[in-house]
Order: sequence, then structure tokens, then C-alpha cells
Amino acid sequence: MDIQEVIASSDLLSIVSSTGAVLQDKGRGRWRCQCPLHNGHDSTGFSIVEGNDGKLHWTCFSGDCGSGDVIDFVMKWRDLDFVEACKYLAGEVESDPAEVRRLAEERKQKAEQEYQAAKVRLEKAIADLERAKAWEIYHQNLIDEPDKRLLWQLRGVPDAWQDIWRLGYTSDFTVWEPGEDQTWQPAWTTPTLSIPVFQPGWKISTIRHRLLNPRDPGDKYRPDRANLRSHPFVCNPATSVKGPVLVVEGEIKAMAAYIAIDDPNLHVIGIPGKKHFLNYAYLFEDADPVYILPDPDGEEAAIRLAQQIGVERCRMIQLGMKVDDAILAGLLNRTSLRRLIQYAPKVPAL
Repeated sequence: MDIQEVIASSDLLSIVSSTGAVLQDKGRGRWRCQCPLHNGHDSTGFSIVEGNDGKLHWTCFSGDCGSGDVIDFVMKWRDLDFVEACKYLAGEVESDPAEVRRLAEERKQKAEQEYQAAKVRLEKAIADLERAKAWEIYHQNLIDEPDKRLLWQLRGVPDAWQDIWRLGYTSDFTVWEPGEDQTWQPAWTTPTLSIPVFQPGWKISTIRHRLLNPRDPGDKYRPDRANLRSHPFVCNPATSVKGPVLVVEGEIKAMAAYIAIDDPNLHVIGIPGKKHFLNYAYLFEDADPVYILPDPDGEEAAIRLAQQIGVERCRMIQLGMKVDDAILAGLLNRTSLRRLIQYAPKVPAL
């Protein structure tokens, strides 16, 4: 059996199920589940579709995991390169090294083409965002409807910071979801809190919407428009990221921590989901020290981030609860947060 036969015989449905994901059979060669690659909460956020050629193809609609065939899934799931993924699928079956190299080169060229196409789409989406200045429209809603500011205040963000970060609100954000033909279609509407995410220099990167009435309680965030990717929330985008940095999971946690700690010399950055910690290690090239404060279930991702950027300049803070919850409950304040940072221990080994 050669490698192509191994791939053709590999059951994507069984492999996805082996991750613990519960597939829902939607009929006509379609399945849905929570995304097992980023531990998503949206029960329909991960799709498997049988194409006209009989092959199964997966797509993650609830995160930034991408799409592909069974090899792409194994590569992302097991953190393997192409050759390792082929060996994983083949088990003890011998394969022709030359054939594996050829397939790897084809896959590499295809991935580069898809990357360049996605880059063009992203650049266009950001350019459209800049022209429309959608975040200013959403922020104006807070000015026009002052009672909506309470939604942010209850999350630990007072009016002044709402204005600085140009946070917003909209009553009828349209959520798009893939239809039966896998094209995006308007599905339902919900009020949202809008979060413009700026890179250093106040360059807009994306707008994230916190859904206030999601259909699935675990489905919390959506981008403002298609092709916009997630990006860390930098609490002080007026300066570059260097010197001491506090890393937390999520934009609102970053806001609450930055306001509470009240230290202009400390950068606070919120990474959108523990699955993306390693994707943004490059941000911390000039950061020292780096304090990582993960959610209670994010310790492993935090350790891997520290290993990526250098454990010698990292410290870990473990609360046992989410930092914004602790702040809102009055368990953490300026003094106690600073003390946690001051005495943060070195990052433990996995």
C-alpha cells in the first residue's frame, strides 16, 4: 500500500471523533461539531463535507484553524509536519520516500498559494475597515445611548476607557454562518459589544464582536466581517511592545487588568484564546520580563508560550480563577495585582 492509498483509506470522521468531538450528522454528506483544534464551544463551528469526488474536507468556522483534508487535520491536531502526519496515518505501512517528498512539495506549493490568496483577502478586508471606520459608528452608539455604557461598566471598563479604546455597541449585528453549500449566509442577529483591536501605532487590525444573545452560550465572539483574523488586544497601542509585559487570555480580561493595575510602564496584552498563544510569540521579542496570567485551564498553553519566547525572562501567575472575575469580585486591586507580579515565580516545566 503506498502513501496515497493510506491517505485515501484514512477515515477523517473517526479521527475527528477520537479527539472527543461529538459529530452531528446533518445528512447529505455533512457533519458538524465543536472545533477540536482550538477547543471551540460552538457546536456547529467545525464542518466536515463530502465533496463530489467522495473525499472529506473539514473547515473551522469558529476560529482561525483553517481547512483541509485528513492530513491537514492531523498536522494541526498532533502538531506534526507533512511527513510525520503521513507516517502517523500510515502506521507501520511502508511508503515510498520519493512519493512522500513529491506529495510534500505539492502540499507546500498549494499552502503557499492559499496563504498568498488569504493575505490579499485580509489586506482588502482591513482596507475596507479603515475606509468605513466601523468602530467609530459602533462607538457613537454608546454616545447616543448612554445607558448602553453600563454593559461595559459591568465588565470593569468605565466610560473614559470606553472612549480611549473606542469600544462600542450595536443592537443588530448580523451573524453569518456557512450554508449547505459552504458559502457564508446571514443567519441571525444579536446585540453585541464591539472591540476594535489596534496594533502598535493605532493601526486597526480587526473588530471583534462580543455576542450578547448567542444561540450557543459557548459561541461568544465573531469578527466584524469575513476574512478578518484575530489579533492580540494591545492595551496601549501608542507605543511598541517592549519592557515588562503582562499576558492574559482575552480582550476584556486585558482591559480589566490594565485598568486595575494602573501602571503606564507595564504593557498588558490580551491574546484571543489559549489556542493562539504560540501564534503571537513574535510580539514579545523586545519584552522583558514577561508575566503570563492564564485562565485556570490555560496553564499548559502558557508554559508553551514561555518556552517559545524564553523561560528565562518569563514568570507565571496562577490565580485559580479568571482575572477579570477576581477584579470585579473585589478580590484583586491595584496593590494585590502589583504584588502578584512582584513575586511571580518562574515558569514550571511541563
